[in-house]
Amino acid sequence: MAQIKVALLQQPGSPLINTLAPILAGCEVAMLSPASPAPLPAKVAVGDMLVLWDLHGFDPEERALWLKRLAAEKVGVVLAAPEGLAGLAELATACGALALITPAQGAPQSRLQLAAASAMQNRLRELLSQAAQLEAKLSERAVIEKAKNLLILSMGLSEPEAMRRLQQHARRSNQKLIKVAQQVLATYRLFNGDKS
Repeated sequence: MAQIKVALLQQPGSPLINTLAPILAGCEVAMLSPASPAPLPAKVAVGDMLVLWDLHGFDPEERALWLKRLAAEKVGVVLAAPEGLAGLAELATACGALALITPAQGAPQSRLQLAAASAMQNRLRELLSQAAQLEAKLSERAVIEKAKNLLILSMGLSEPEAMRRLQQHARRSNQKLIKVAQQVLATYRLFNGDKS
């Protein structure tokens, strides 16, 4: 099993430190300063680390600031809260918490929740990467289709012939098809204005 990576956001002197210590044993842990306006560490920002947010000692204004910051960064968050904390459900929903740890759960249960949250974060990161790749391919495909349609309209070619010409030029010039399509569109715009 891969090592769980956690960025701990905790006020100094939090009573939950004793609850969290056995849960974090064996994890790679980095500390986040609750007062620091600095950007989140790169490992956190890219989703490689979960943020374990110990809510004890954060006043409502500080919570709102961190909630906004974590939401903007789109990082995986696990909340650790003392029993009976007011507004916990709303906060968990607002930050998209992957798990909630309380002292009553005990270390084994909390450790399982942390592992599950880490697995969810890793899977989400994979899915977002796949979505970005598919979006890029779709965007490239739209440019290629636009260039192909431009050749069909301007040269009276059939759809297969227009595609064949784009592909042949890409092979001859040792360029990717998307680059050739972008050049076709840029050349058209240069001589005809942006009518494509």
